[in-house]
Amino acid sequence: GDFGASLYHYCRGIDEREVIVSSKRKSLSVERTFADDILDEQDLNVKLDHLYDELMRRLKKYENRMIKNIFIKLKYFDFTQTTIETRAFVDFENFKSLFHKRFEEKREPLRLLGMGVRFFDTQIKGQLELPLETL
Repeated sequence: GDFGASLYHYCRGIDEREVIVSSKRKSLSVERTFADDILDEQDLNVKLDHLYDELMRRLKKYENRMIKNIFIKLKYFDFTQTTIETRAFVDFENFKSLFHKRFEEKREPLRLLGMGVRFFDTQIKGQLELPLETL
C-alpha cells in the first residue's frame, strides 16, 4: 500500500519529513584520535591546549547554559578507555589537572584525548536574583 512506498524510501535513507528536535543538549565535548599513539607528556599537553581552544570556541554558542561538570576522556593504545569528571570552573588549568590525575593512574600510550562539559538542565535568563531577608 501507500505505507510500503514510504518504507521503501526510508530504508534507503530518503525521508523528506522535517526534523524536529525537542531534547536539550546535555553536554558538549571535543576529542581527537591520533594517527600514532602518544606517550610523551609534553606532546599531550600541547594536544590538550588545542582541544581546550576548540572547546572554548564551541562553547560560545551555549553561553546561556550553566555548566555543571568538566570531564576528560582518555582512550589507550589497547582501546580501553576511561573518563574522569569533577565539578570545577571551565579553565585550562582545571582540565590539565584532571588529565594528569587520571594519566598518572595509567601511564600508557594514548590513542585518543577528549574533554568536555556537562550542562545543568536550566538556562540562565538574565541576571540571577538572590532572595533578600528582611531583618
